[in-house]
Amino acid sequence: PILEMLHASKNQPAAKMEAPRFPVISPKGLKNNRQNQGTKTYFDGDVYERLETDGRGIAFAHDVLSSTNFAQGPLTPTGNQMDVAIMGDGLLSVEDSAGNRFYTRDGRFSRDIEGNLVLTANGFRVLDNAGAVVQIPPNVSDISISGDGTISIEDGGQLARLGVFDINGLDLERLSDGLFKSAIELPPSETASVRQGFVEESNVNAVQTLTELINVQRAYEAASSLKEREDQRIRDSISRMGRVR
Repeated sequence: PILEMLHASKNQPAAKMEAPRFPVISPKGLKNNRQNQGTKTYFDGDVYERLETDGRGIAFAHDVLSSTNFAQGPLTPTGNQMDVAIMGDGLLSVEDSAGNRFYTRDGRFSRDIEGNLVLTANGFRVLDNAGAVVQIPPNVSDISISGDGTISIEDGGQLARLGVFDINGLDLERLSDGLFKSAIELPPSETASVRQGFVEESNVNAVQTLTELINVQRAYEAASSLKEREDQRIRDSISRMGRVR
């Protein structure tokens, strides 16, 4: 019964993790979230916690965290000159109205009434490579964004340079809406670039995710059924022993 319970407990959180990914395939820059069960995602290895058994000769391990797969998603042109897609391992930086900093792969940008470049999805202000809010004057109608994130206007003047930061998976806390939070300030990325007028689509594979969800659910149901049958066998044995005189 111990093995069956461990098997069921391992698959139950996996099912909870797989399920939310399937119906939300479309959000821009959405990254595949995986429970560490022997599948390599962003981390170079899995993170497990050893369960000690007081010298009884058997040891078990269970997963203690999940990882995010930052593999590149497909790019889609938008026709919006303020949109950008990240190419390679990198994150854009944004802040909310309280000044809290977050990171994201979502490059759908627009300009608010104050001239700030903001994340279209929630209005968070976009930050440059120095941590300042990127501003585009109201009289500027056309901008150019180079691969290194430099924002220029028609006469060649530079307005700002988008902050593109290195991905350090072990220090990132995954939040909702494609946002991440870091306990430390991420360093600038030396390899990532941006592409103007495009957005990155989700890297979640709908067919693969559905298949994994079905497999996990079946494994959990099989383990639960086996445990119930074993419990019933033990109860029947105890009952028969009680009738023996």
